[in-house]
Amino acid sequence: MDPRTHQGLYDPNDERDACGFGMVAQLDDQPSRTLVDTAISALSRMTHRGGVAADGLTGDGCGLLIRKPDAFLRALAAEAGIGVGPRYAAGLVFLPHDAGQAARCRALLDEELARAGACLQGWRILPTDDSVCGQLARDTLPHIEQVFVDAGPGQDDDAFSLALFLARRRTEQRLRDALPADAAADFYVVTLSPHAIGYKGMVLPDKLSTFYPDLQRNDLAANPVISMHGSDSQSLDNMLELMVAGGMDLLQALRILVPPATQSLEFKDPDLAAFYEFYGLNSEPWDGPAGIVACDARYAACMLDRNGLRPARWLLTSDRHFLVASEAGVWELATERIVRKGKLGPGEMMAIDLKRGDLLDSEAVDRINRGRAPYKQWLQHGVTYLQTELIDP
Repeated sequence: MDPRTHQGLYDPNDERDACGFGMVAQLDDQPSRTLVDTAISALSRMTHRGGVAADGLTGDGCGLLIRKPDAFLRALAAEAGIGVGPRYAAGLVFLPHDAGQAARCRALLDEELARAGACLQGWRILPTDDSVCGQLARDTLPHIEQVFVDAGPGQDDDAFSLALFLARRRTEQRLRDALPADAAADFYVVTLSPHAIGYKGMVLPDKLSTFYPDLQRNDLAANPVISMHGSDSQSLDNMLELMVAGGMDLLQALRILVPPATQSLEFKDPDLAAFYEFYGLNSEPWDGPAGIVACDARYAACMLDRNGLRPARWLLTSDRHFLVASEAGVWELATERIVRKGKLGPGEMMAIDLKRGDLLDSEAVDRINRGRAPYKQWLQHGVTYLQTELIDP
């Protein structure tokens, strides 16, 4: 232990920035360029939440996750001479700059996609503008491409999503043996999903749309948009992705990974307590990230962990836009447009059912989760409880 960097129990490796987050969604699932502009504007107003290097331009990471903008992605594919079928996925991939190593990464991903039953349709070099990058960001800037993949014959959305997940993970594992360690680390799939696409980089939040000119195109009209800072949530991302790939929906997986405080829940709602106890047999509660936003094919959700240390203010507009963020003032709205507003407390969640157009509060999410299965019955029949008692010597 280096005494110059450690004092007592303090370890600087445990430090995490107080990153900002936000979500913009339209309850009726109506795409618009306004959603994208609003999210980018909100992201730029959270610049103070991220770290900035001494060069004044290198950020500690920011990004946008956008629910699949189908017409936009099909236009990009067509311009690149790539044909995609009725069920496809588009993703962003970081690659090594060495041409041979990058080709090896592409080839292995192609092999694993075919092994999983999917079909790689083509690669597109992603336009970028590194003039907004600081020197530190330029030194680590990867080669960035966009990949288009078609679902295999007979694959529905769930099977296709699983195939994409397996192909990516298998490729990452094979590259550890096929390339030098630094080159293998340069291969990183930002997103590869039939439901969403993400853009991220070590630039300042107000420069992200300049770095990725695609984000400035007028034909980019999205549904829910989620803005994220930082990378300290990657382990949670990976676990959430695995659970969703295994068949859970977003509301179930998030509540299992990051449950609210449940100590007294047995007396208030025994069925809901049984839900958390059943899944708690296999998973310890995840404390943090303090605020989480996520989306899948059906739901967009925002939640706080059980400590509730991150602000999360939300509002609903008269035209059925739902907005939530860790900061006040990231969106400019006339007061008369706001029909409901509030804030999330410790362990609370707000979600949007994009299929039904419903806004779900924590109680509505709880009703869905506790009704999934007879958890109390399963616990009574399948769990042996040990009881202890104190005996006077």
